[in-house]
Amino acid sequence: MVIKMPQQESHRRFTRSFLLGGQLDVLPLKREQGMTATVLARQRWDHYRRIALRYFPDEKSHEYFMALALLLAHSQVRGASPNPCVGCVYVGEGGRILGMGHTQEFGGVHAEKHAQLDAESSHESLQGATAYVTLEPCVTRGKQGACVDLLVRSGISAIWIALEDPDERVQGKGVERLRRSGMQVHVGLFGECAQRLMSRYLLHRKRGGVPCLGGKWAQSLDGRFAAPSGSSRWISSAPSLIYSQWLRYVYDGMMVGAGTFIHDRPSLSLRHPFMVDTSKQPLKIIFDPHLRALSHPCFKEHYQHLKAGGARVLWLTAQQQSSAVKASASWRYLSQKDGDAAVAALDLDDIHRSLLQFFRSDLWCAHFAERGMSVLVEGGPRLYNLLLGCGLLDFLHVVVAPKWLGGPHGIHLGDGPRFPHPLSEPSGYGLVNHHAFGPDVLLEYRWAAESL
Repeated sequence: MVIKMPQQESHRRFTRSFLLGGQLDVLPLKREQGMTATVLARQRWDHYRRIALRYFPDEKSHEYFMALALLLAHSQVRGASPNPCVGCVYVGEGGRILGMGHTQEFGGVHAEKHAQLDAESSHESLQGATAYVTLEPCVTRGKQGACVDLLVRSGISAIWIALEDPDERVQGKGVERLRRSGMQVHVGLFGECAQRLMSRYLLHRKRGGVPCLGGKWAQSLDGRFAAPSGSSRWISSAPSLIYSQWLRYVYDGMMVGAGTFIHDRPSLSLRHPFMVDTSKQPLKIIFDPHLRALSHPCFKEHYQHLKAGGARVLWLTAQQQSSAVKASASWRYLSQKDGDAAVAALDLDDIHRSLLQFFRSDLWCAHFAERGMSVLVEGGPRLYNLLLGCGLLDFLHVVVAPKWLGGPHGIHLGDGPRFPHPLSEPSGYGLVNHHAFGPDVLLEYRWAAESL
């Protein structure tokens, strides 16, 4: 049964904020010096309750409790990967919150169990309680056992589920099992928010482990990334830069081209106070088919810059360069201890096929897939043009700044099936979000052919 909620202003406002990522509400939080992880977690949970109250002043409404569950899931979107991030709230008589939780880091307990442990720590009974969960509880035993069995044993009498799990191993089986136990089950409250939250996970599952790719860039009004001289490194405003950090937080890996590695010396790391203390650094991928970066004099210095924070680095080169890679002094300099690697995987005559083939390879699945459920491409123009032309970018996150730069440094896509004429939107992409960050405008697209 799908619950059709009235389109109240508070419901719309929360949905819009959450579809943007919710980071405007969450990012002010950070760990103070000397604060323990337990105290920090409780402080953040209290903050999420205040956020939910801002949109839904009635502390006893279904919307309030589900919004809280979504914010809990949102807070663990990186740590839970490659599992889906899920939030759970147990509510007792009179609307009293008994326990809250979210999916723990990979291999840890799921949201339903985490919230149950929270209730038990306060000596709360779940008998007759109502659960609010952002994703249909799993029915497979896995490492932690089936969450649907946990819920049945807990004694709760009703459950609200934001989204039915599209994974064929679940896909309604959890809902059916809960209803057979006599539980009242409601599905669909804030389903759009839950689906967006897990969009990268869902694409990853649908493709059998191949990561989804997002492209993020800031451009001027005339579609340029830098002035003709190559200057103007920061085109967008401070709020847009914070959003860029948020995107690094929700994607598992990051990719840049050889030119960006050489000229910009990017760190590709998480630096915002909210993110640094709670999350693993992203996998860093350098797209270097012609060995421009590996053979450049700046390699050692820039490589050490990339390694800050203990991140893992992967070099992707062309198959035609295999012997040159192994003969390179740079290849021997890569940190074997951290599992860094240079892989000759790209066929220059068919980038699309060879890149997908690499993402399905035993090497990727065994050594990189856990950190690479989704990859954010951050430059430069050549790499964007290549991946867009091949049809490999699933999401586009484009910040347009009110500036005019001119020159050659930008997107140059000729007429083609995705860009049929200058006045068209990208063919096959649908606009899913737009937002003003100060003077800048954020436009987010999703490849419409990939239905979730």
